[in-house]
Amino acid sequence: MKAAVSAGVAAALGPSYEVVPAAKLAEERAEPVRQGVGNLRMALVGFAAVRHFMQLPGWEVVGISRRIPPGLEGAPRRADRLARRWT
Repeated sequence: MKAAVSAGVAAALGPSYEVVPAAKLAEERAEPVRQGVGNLRMALVGFAAVRHFMQLPGWEVVGISRRIPPGLEGAPRRADRLARRWT
């Protein structure tokens, strides 16, 4: 039944359009969100680690970033372009 409906809609719309099931569309649109959440999670873990180790005696923490994030003003850092190619 679903295949017949999809075929009928595709025939009515013409070759310029693609009929995509809602589940497939939702999955395709969810992937960039998952990647963004994963990147945010990694950034938060890194931030928490720097804050934690800065407070421990005997530890030296050096961050690599383009700018100093709020809350880490006292951390030594090395400014760098993170996307540059290493050769």
